[in-house]
Amino acid sequence: MNDIKTLQEDNIHLITKDGSPLKFHTQLRLCTADNLFAHDLMGMQTNFNTGKFSRYCMADYDNINMLSDYTLCTPRTPENHAQHLALLSSGTPQHQVRRDYGVAGRCVFSEIPNIDKLHLFPPDVMYDFMEGVVPVVICVALNDVIAKSNLDILSLNSLLANFTYGQCDVRNRYGAELTTNHLRNLRSLLLLLEVAFGSGKYFH
Repeated sequence: MNDIKTLQEDNIHLITKDGSPLKFHTQLRLCTADNLFAHDLMGMQTNFNTGKFSRYCMADYDNINMLSDYTLCTPRTPENHAQHLALLSSGTPQHQVRRDYGVAGRCVFSEIPNIDKLHLFPPDVMYDFMEGVVPVVICVALNDVIAKSNLDILSLNSLLANFTYGQCDVRNRYGAELTTNHLRNLRSLLLLLEVAFGSGKYFH
């Protein structure tokens, strides 16, 4: 942290071939990290299945299915973020602020001046792809299989009951019958894709 502050305050000074001084102004503008680490560095809650889980807006996990457009979300701004931090400073319990606003503390870069902490961390593309794009693709693939065959929940449960798990998968096997709620879970979708497609019975 001290190195970053020194670099930003002192900048970079070079001497060209002709002896002229050259100064590069430096500023921290971007910090790449996965979602979990980015939230930790930013002082946000580090779980994504409850409460105000986004570092960009105030969307609540319980209502995300109703947020079909970004305009329906209240963005995090320097003003409302400062208000949330002020609650922590005033003695409001951290668990309450984290629950209500998703804020757990100050960003680790708060001491560095002239940075936009709310936009310092870009989206985690791999996470967004795996949690956003992949489930949609799998759902489309499964829907296509179901539409072109007699595959349904009963058939899937039958396939799962007779599925041969590998050494690394045996601990993750389902102990109960599947319901339609399982189709909203990425791990369930990946397993079902392997079971339905791997059987060769429902997909050619």
